[in-house]
Amino acid sequence: SPSTAMEALVRGRIEVCGPTSAAELAQRFGVAENDVTLALFSLESEGQVLRGRFRPGAAELEWCDRRLLQRIHRLT
Repeated sequence: SPSTAMEALVRGRIEVCGPTSAAELAQRFGVAENDVTLALFSLESEGQVLRGRFRPGAAELEWCDRRLLQRIHRLT
């Protein structure tokens, strides 16, 4: 289904890109931001991603893979 495909696309990208916003992902993929946001909420419910403001001066909500965020915090 389209929603499953979007989740797989977002999961693959967010595992390697670090903190990012839904708007940045939507722009990269060339899809509607709402579709990316729905996929991110689904991944959040699975425990795959976390939301917050991770980069200094972030004006909008950001998302990051849980394991990647743990590695970032461990190294800083």
